[in-house]
Amino acid sequence: MWSPASIDQLQEYRIALCQAPDGARTHALQLATEAQTPEHAVFMTKVVPTELLLRGNLRAISKAVTLTNGQRYWVDPHGVWLTLEELDAIESDDDSEVPWINGLPALFAPK
Repeated sequence: MWSPASIDQLQEYRIALCQAPDGARTHALQLATEAQTPEHAVFMTKVVPTELLLRGNLRAISKAVTLTNGQRYWVDPHGVWLTLEELDAIESDDDSEVPWINGLPALFAPK
């Protein structure tokens, strides 16, 4: 997670939704002008409003900003991101049919 001090308010940023080989899902801040995506990036958001970045509220960002492919995504209270297709499958109580990105289940915080 980034700190508000790392945000240059004169720049525009996107967020990379990343998934490590173990399934851990994280967010990485990237300058909108930067061409190379962060390691393990699966999706990129469109430009995120600076005020949302400064608050660091990942759930609010996911509600306000779409991915570059136009799709929406969801973030749980622990910062784990999911596609809406994954979320719908999880909420249907049939975990065996979750269409995990890259075929790799997300790692969630213990209950």
